[in-house]
Amino acid sequence: MLASSSPCTLLRTETNEDTSRSGYLALRETFYSPVETAFGSAVNWIEKNRLDGIICFNGRMEVTRAITYACEKLGVPYLSQERTWFSDGLQLIPQGNCLSLKEVNRLNRVYREISLSEQQARRAAKLIASRFVRTNLNEWRAYNLNSTQTCWPATALSGPKVLILPSSRNEFQGHPEWESSWQSAGQSLDWVLDALGIDHRNVVLRCHPNWHENIGRVDGSLSENYYADWAKHRGIHCIASAETASTFDLIQECDFLIVNGSSAAFEAGGCGKKIICLGHASYEEAGIAVHLYSENDGEKLKDLDRHDPADIIRKTLRHGYTMARRFPQYVDHVKALSPTRYRYFDGADPDRVVRMLRTGLIEADDVFTVTDDREESAVVAMVSERRWNELAAYVEPASGRPPLDIGRRAGLRWLDYVRERMPRGDR
Repeated sequence: MLASSSPCTLLRTETNEDTSRSGYLALRETFYSPVETAFGSAVNWIEKNRLDGIICFNGRMEVTRAITYACEKLGVPYLSQERTWFSDGLQLIPQGNCLSLKEVNRLNRVYREISLSEQQARRAAKLIASRFVRTNLNEWRAYNLNSTQTCWPATALSGPKVLILPSSRNEFQGHPEWESSWQSAGQSLDWVLDALGIDHRNVVLRCHPNWHENIGRVDGSLSENYYADWAKHRGIHCIASAETASTFDLIQECDFLIVNGSSAAFEAGGCGKKIICLGHASYEEAGIAVHLYSENDGEKLKDLDRHDPADIIRKTLRHGYTMARRFPQYVDHVKALSPTRYRYFDGADPDRVVRMLRTGLIEADDVFTVTDDREESAVVAMVSERRWNELAAYVEPASGRPPLDIGRRAGLRWLDYVRERMPRGDR
């Protein structure tokens, strides 16, 4: 499995059948030699230098996975480093790659029952609101920036409205922590719609906007065609990826959101919606969604009968804060100016990295907590009223930390210039 990440990404595979085709198998084989070389070199490098720990970018792509695999074989602790979801800070994950769920699940379990202060809740609410008002420009990808106002199809019947927002499976395909027992996405969707007793005329499937965009030279037609065909055969209203229909309008109008790991659960949770996730996600221990991993999880659907919109909003704020300021490290010391440019501030504690290597655990970047939910409840009320513009306009207090003057090497400045002008996600 060390050589499967890039073929899935390059071909933008969606189903198990996609990874059994000759084109995929041939492409995967081209990575065998580089992986073997990288693994052998990493072993020699670690042993020759008697390394006590390693920090490696990403940890999922073939060469970087070969390095972390060498660490695992030699018993050397490592951290994988990636971009954070909301851009500020560094994402450092011990003993796992950039998709590992172990530590984010643990932190979500710890903090989902702990109230936020007003400042913490306002910071989290701003992250939700900025998506609805399209000001989340520092995130790696921002969709629906030029969307058009969208209403639910007039042909819908009375009854619950169900919105399906699938995301690309190739982003996590083959990762053991993301695998479920569903045979296919279509099978899981058929099962949950039948279990809920939903009429297909009340369902809208919105194809992911990024399926209309090229990543490298490949578009997302494998994913779009799969879901569009599934919807067509069931008489389900399908919105193509190229359409400008507002996903945010649909989220605010639906009664149920069904996803397979999509971050759209963050916006839906901010609206207090009933959320069903067919598989794993970074929020599976946050308490904002019902997660179904197989047909044996049907009893979990009873949790929807006890649905409390205000509680979902509260848990979503706590999850958002964990993802923005607890799970990432050095959030106050690494601040994004744009998706590719940062400013750095003095005062970060380097010993935290050493402790992470020794313990294999992430220390929350912000450990501050409060003893009651009064301040948090006031922000929950604002979110419940969907005061998006007001929430998005919140100005965070300045830290007062002195900035560091870190110059980019001259030979690499041209690369920054080019990356700033490339489509987000291809950078």
